[in-house]
Amino acid sequence: MKSLWFITFLVAVGVWKTESQYPGVFDEETEGDAGIWRGSRVLRGPKPLKRSEKICGKRFLNKKDQDKRIVGGEESKQGSWPWQIALFINGTHYCGGSLINDMWVVTAGHCVAWPHDNTDHPEYFTVKLGEHKLREFEEYEKSRNVEKIVLHPGYVLKYLDATGNSYYLDNDIALLKLSSPIKFDKFIRPICLLKNNMRFEWGEECYVTGWGHTKYQGSQPDALREAKVKLVSNEVCNLEKSYGGRVHDVSLCAGFEEGGVDACEYDSGGPLSCKKGGRFYLTGLVSWGDGCARPHKYGVYSNMMKLTPWVRDNIKAP
Repeated sequence: MKSLWFITFLVAVGVWKTESQYPGVFDEETEGDAGIWRGSRVLRGPKPLKRSEKICGKRFLNKKDQDKRIVGGEESKQGSWPWQIALFINGTHYCGGSLINDMWVVTAGHCVAWPHDNTDHPEYFTVKLGEHKLREFEEYEKSRNVEKIVLHPGYVLKYLDATGNSYYLDNDIALLKLSSPIKFDKFIRPICLLKNNMRFEWGEECYVTGWGHTKYQGSQPDALREAKVKLVSNEVCNLEKSYGGRVHDVSLCAGFEEGGVDACEYDSGGPLSCKKGGRFYLTGLVSWGDGCARPHKYGVYSNMMKLTPWVRDNIKAP
């Protein structure tokens, strides 16, 4: 749900020693086949990309992207958000989501339960990983069928008037179990789940990503987009000029009072990625909002500071 623009991107430059020994650009500290890179030194020897917790939330970028960073622009670079997935229903792109380990994806509950409850029909869905352009097949792209869908038992979509224009969503989250494990590489990696009692403060900047409309009821882009937004307290988000009490504690808000930067239709379920200690953590899922990028109408996200324990319980994460 929401539109995507305006980007600021900071990276460090170094040399990544792989078999091809090509120069690389890394977002702070990156772990790969040759070890962990920091500054110009490899800190430990060869280590395969196997365990989610070792590589989660870290990104890899090729040197060719160094001089082509997008500032205030529209399109992310391939590999910038390796946990972003594209969710298709019966062959049509419908939502986003996040890879959290080699077998599980997190998305919004309404992506599988609205307008029809498809939770008993995982065969309708396909997950594409390493995706950048929806209309092109890319060499790094992989796909998996969905074996099982787990919808949060407290999922609620409630309409507050007859027009359907006033509503809210609670516990808007679902888990998708992939048909077979996915092998991690530089373009497909999981995002970190929040640790116990881990919090991000209101006003901190995070990123929202997806293939949603660039304006309300506008066209859908081909390439993955990214936007920087600020976390907003529920107190502010529930002011009468905003959502008037419709945002509950299982949701959080992000954006700007003046509008202009947001997620939009078809971004639903995609990650709100917040960074701490050199890693990105899944802090929210694109859920709902009144229009896209309107003043005082922040984007509303499923609050992973509240919902991560449910995720861990259901995937048996460490």
